[in-house]
Amino acid sequence: MIVATRTTPNTSSDPLVQEFVTGFTEATGSAPTMWNAVGYTQAMITIEALENAEALTRDCFEYALDQMEEFETGFIPPVTFGPENRQGVNAVGVGKITKDGIVEVAPFQVLAD
Repeated sequence: MIVATRTTPNTSSDPLVQEFVTGFTEATGSAPTMWNAVGYTQAMITIEALENAEALTRDCFEYALDQMEEFETGFIPPVTFGPENRQGVNAVGVGKITKDGIVEVAPFQVLAD
């Protein structure tokens, strides 16, 4: 079965992915799932925006998100938000589900506008 992947696999050589996988495994005793990676990615985006917000208000948080450009998490393509770009990413990767896990077929690539 070939499917669009939600995140880069845990086996990626990306240092940001390996840092998370190693830390998660050490802390929990098992490798993270795709959903753990999605939650981590969402948390990293939130932390980045909160750290760059002038104050802890909704308006300042939204403004900080709107200024985010090419933020790297390792698990998804670089995130850029803006007033007209609320999804953050416009890319897709393809993976093959096998009995041993997901094998990358095509890496994340930015889609044409």
